[in-house]
Amino acid sequence: MRNSEDVTFGTSGLDRAAALRGDTARLKAALAAGAPVLPMWRGKVLVAGTPDGGDLSLAFRKMSDPVLAKSDAEPVMLGLSTDGEQPIFALDISAWTPKTVDEEAMNTFFDPSVQIHPAERMSGAGFRELRSLMTHLTRRAFAASLAALPFARAARAAQVRYVLQANRSTVGFVYRLSGNASKGSMPVKRATVAIDLDALARSSIDVEVDVKKAKTGFIFATEALKAASVLDAKNHPTIRFKSTEIRLNGNGQLSDGAEIDGQLTIKGTVRPVTLQAALFRQAGTKAGDLSQLSFQIKGRVSRAATLRHLPPEAGGVGEMA
Repeated sequence: MRNSEDVTFGTSGLDRAAALRGDTARLKAALAAGAPVLPMWRGKVLVAGTPDGGDLSLAFRKMSDPVLAKSDAEPVMLGLSTDGEQPIFALDISAWTPKTVDEEAMNTFFDPSVQIHPAERMSGAGFRELRSLMTHLTRRAFAASLAALPFARAARAAQVRYVLQANRSTVGFVYRLSGNASKGSMPVKRATVAIDLDALARSSIDVEVDVKKAKTGFIFATEALKAASVLDAKNHPTIRFKSTEIRLNGNGQLSDGAEIDGQLTIKGTVRPVTLQAALFRQAGTKAGDLSQLSFQIKGRVSRAATLRHLPPEAGGVGEMA
């Protein structure tokens, strides 16, 4: 008969200590005294060692450790240590953003990527997907990781990040030349769209378009648009919109439309603006499949408020679609 400690799906014996959860004074005292805390990032756990090295273990830290310093979440008690005395906690640090994130890997069924917090460079501990650890952790450690997952996900409000399909994304605008309306476009350079499916109003949008690659259909109009007197593409190569608030219309679904308040940065000038938005499943996807979405934003930008030095003959307002 095998040792149940070595069976991944064996019982763990982890005491969840439900009665202790309401004793906030004891829990605070335990944290202040250095109780072990398991850092979590976007559903991943902090792990020391490597699977190949055979020395894999959960990397518990204290609340005073730098890796936990900037978390905006509250520690959650997972249970008690083997002696039944020491509370064990988890803390979500998803507010931290690594310099580089492989979002494509993060959105696959099995994510092999590892994220290392700057405070853990010396230790080498990194955030790994739990499924990659199943055969390397003891049942108690694995159970502690499973216990942490729902709390970490709740703390980060269940936001799902979507990767931009750059070749299918663009911003269109309308401009007036000699009194006639014409259309132009700029490619989307970068976009971060995080959708909270449980509370859509807590979603967020951050988009940058490439001014240097703007097209108007007329070479002289394109060059005039990029010139220093208009958008100054050389010194201000992007236009950015970052949402600050989302107000849903209709039945509270983004497909019914929403108003998005945000900050629009054009030529170094930041102005508040309200845009109209809608979110749809892409054509050909099945009902309930939210893995691929189409997002549309429309609005009007006042030339007088945003581009104070734009010559009057350049004319008009821009409409983004």
